[in-house]
Amino acid sequence: SVTTLIFTFSLAVKLASAKQSESIIGLIEQQNIEAAFEELRELQKGKAKLTAETQMLMGMLYIELGQPSKANEYFEKILFSSTEMDDVAYAGMAQAELMLGNVSMARELAEEAFKRNPDSVQNKLALASALSEQSIYSRSEDLFRSAMNGSRKSTLAGRKFAASLIRRNKLDEAEAVIKSTLIKQGEDGPVLALYSELEWERGNQEKSTEL
Repeated sequence: SVTTLIFTFSLAVKLASAKQSESIIGLIEQQNIEAAFEELRELQKGKAKLTAETQMLMGMLYIELGQPSKANEYFEKILFSSTEMDDVAYAGMAQAELMLGNVSMARELAEEAFKRNPDSVQNKLALASALSEQSIYSRSEDLFRSAMNGSRKSTLAGRKFAASLIRRNKLDEAEAVIKSTLIKQGEDGPVLALYSELEWERGNQEKSTEL
């Protein structure tokens, strides 16, 4: 029937869009910003308004570019355009506020995101990062580990956890997290750059430049 055909086509479009979004998120996480922008342009092509999905991806891009205020603008728009993505918006805003130094606000937003969707890796990372900044290390580390376990090919959770440990000067623990990430999620540029930073912190400049 026509209704079945329309439904099947609509489902196929949604699946294609989800696959493309996943690809863009992967590029952002690997800090391949130029390629992410190109794919994002393709995703938005032919659409008059920015979809909630595109707003999310734009927010993530600006986080990666170190422009939290700009990122916040996109995440806030999601709250007005898609109730299904509220938790994504809150997690993104939490990351932005953390970068701006507003730790209490970041924690509040991250708790809201986590409450709405406790299974999301991004929500766990947003809350873990905020808690770490507030020196609530036990819960923070539990969330980081849970996010790592929930990650497939992405090294983001491992990198964020290791970076938080490096800031606390827990270099041996950070190395263990990086090695675990390399084994489970594989090798990419950002995780090797972090490993290089770790060795530099230890005073192993020669090893640092080899990575």
